[in-house]
Amino acid sequence: MVAGDYRTGTDRVAGVARMFGGDYFVNLQGDEILLQPDLLADLIEPFIKSGTGIGTLKRRINSTEDVHIPRW
Repeated sequence: MVAGDYRTGTDRVAGVARMFGGDYFVNLQGDEILLQPDLLADLIEPFIKSGTGIGTLKRRINSTEDVHIPRW
């Protein structure tokens, strides 16, 4: 938890990154990681190799049922 007036979770992570040293920061926003921890590797490994400054993991929703499935 970090105090401050942050508009988004990404802004909050950027604030934390300015306060602490580190090469990479991962912002876990949802429960998808709890269901499939391997998704972290799907995000982190290609991100580090790419040299990109920021990245977001996403997945395609293939059915309306996916929208209504409780994730917690």
